[in-house]
Amino acid sequence: MVATGVLIYTITLEMRLLGLSHLILITNTMLCILAVWLFGESRRRKLEEHASILRSLAFASVRQNSIFPIPEEYQESESAISSLEKSSLEISEDEEPCQEQQDQEQRESIVAHLGREIKMRWSRTIKKSLHVLQPKPEGKQMRDVSTLPDPSAWPHRPVLLCVNTPVCPDLKVPLHGDGPCPLGVPFEFSSDLFEGSCLVRLRDIPSDDPASDACYFQGRKRRFQSVIQGRFKEELSVADVMTGHEFVRKLRRLPPNFVLSAATKLIGRLVPGGQIVLHSEQPQVLANLTASSQTVCADQPGNEPNITSNEFREDLSLLGGTFADRSMTSSHRKKHLSNPEKACRYKFDTETIYTFDFYQNLLDVGTYSLDLGFTNIGLAKSMDGQPIQVLSKTKDGRYLWSFQIWHEKLLSR
Repeated sequence: MVATGVLIYTITLEMRLLGLSHLILITNTMLCILAVWLFGESRRRKLEEHASILRSLAFASVRQNSIFPIPEEYQESESAISSLEKSSLEISEDEEPCQEQQDQEQRESIVAHLGREIKMRWSRTIKKSLHVLQPKPEGKQMRDVSTLPDPSAWPHRPVLLCVNTPVCPDLKVPLHGDGPCPLGVPFEFSSDLFEGSCLVRLRDIPSDDPASDACYFQGRKRRFQSVIQGRFKEELSVADVMTGHEFVRKLRRLPPNFVLSAATKLIGRLVPGGQIVLHSEQPQVLANLTASSQTVCADQPGNEPNITSNEFREDLSLLGGTFADRSMTSSHRKKHLSNPEKACRYKFDTETIYTFDFYQNLLDVGTYSLDLGFTNIGLAKSMDGQPIQVLSKTKDGRYLWSFQIWHEKLLSR
């Protein structure tokens, strides 16, 4: 439990600083869930002990024709409730059997009453303490394996970067269509809401510009970078533009619903406005685009930085307001704009060129796993053959861009 506490504290501190990219967000979500799950396992063992004690108390109640008050610590025991309902507290072989039918009926009545009372109190407690965020059913579809070229034709095998056509049919990549997109070099794209360029760099993956990738990753722990640069075609509120990951099928091997709910509630307090839903038919992890970017620049056309630069200078002075004097650091910007009430004060205009830089060091796309330093956690099986994404969408469901990053491991789920 000490290690679990340290883990939660570390993650909480990191998220309070909001030093997150869209990929680090889902990583920290999984770590929080792991910590809560470890606590849940110790809790489960305690609940099993409660069930045994409840059984003894019920027998004592039968013999004395009265119901003893149940200690408060046992009232939330789901295991005990299940035991009561399934076995009806049947007398074991070493118990003295009832001699009269009346005693049998009395016992059943007491047990039924006891079970209902405990279940009612337990349910009420859980409803107060846990809340499950349920996504609105959208019925959306995503590009699946059947639409992909054969892996032998992937230019960056074992990885494929491509457009997620079904969710964003208006997204056009002029030189590449719905086929493989470049890695290591920028490519142009356009949608109904945004037009510009995208650059994706992946460590230890074949690149269309190996020298540039080697220079970028040299001396750094980073394993992934994606840069989006361009202009908005429609004026949008900064609070309404999100980034992250979303899926159309359940994720596998997840902890129980109540464990995920606790983790979701924790993260929700640290990242206001985020949409984190894992234990559902359509899982998603979304956060504010501008709050979760590592670096953001806003420039007049012609003054924007080279998208292939190894570093970008933080500058959102063109947003005005708190950003006007250029004194806000990236960590303060993340914290400031993660609050929807503050983010809604700003808008993306249609003239400024915006640059969003994302990078992280935990997701190893080459092995499709999370590298936590002390261990690697494979993602392919848990994601049920669904790829991670580079995406942005509005809160009302319109996509600015959506690209998928596939791995061969996802094809054999």
